[in-house]
Amino acid sequence: MVVVAIVALLSVIALPNFSGQAAKAKMTEAKSLASAALKQAAAEFAEAGASGVTDTWASQQCPATTQYFRFICDGSEGTMPRVYAKGLPASGLGASENLLQAEVDLDPLNKDTGRLGVIQMCGTMPGLSSCNPGG
Repeated sequence: MVVVAIVALLSVIALPNFSGQAAKAKMTEAKSLASAALKQAAAEFAEAGASGVTDTWASQQCPATTQYFRFICDGSEGTMPRVYAKGLPASGLGASENLLQAEVDLDPLNKDTGRLGVIQMCGTMPGLSSCNPGG
């Protein structure tokens, strides 16, 4: 009886910790796929300029939908490609929300801003800052 009580107590303590770690792993998946996609966009930009981002990258190199996220790539601004990760119901992180918005500034005219080539991420995932309206 005491053993059962101890096991139950340990389960109550461990379960929330496990859930938190599972959520972090899911968020890492979205961040990694978005980052890799933006690195591919930078490579397209280096090879073909802004048209490589608008014509090729967004339609052919956007991450595929996973069990937890659907990705949308926006290359309409050739020098500022963006990746959006929207949660699916299985993620448990908020279905249909823009959980993550990632972008990279590829415009050489912005080299003095400190943002050139740096991947920026924002969104509603824990640990991310909220995104500016319209950006």
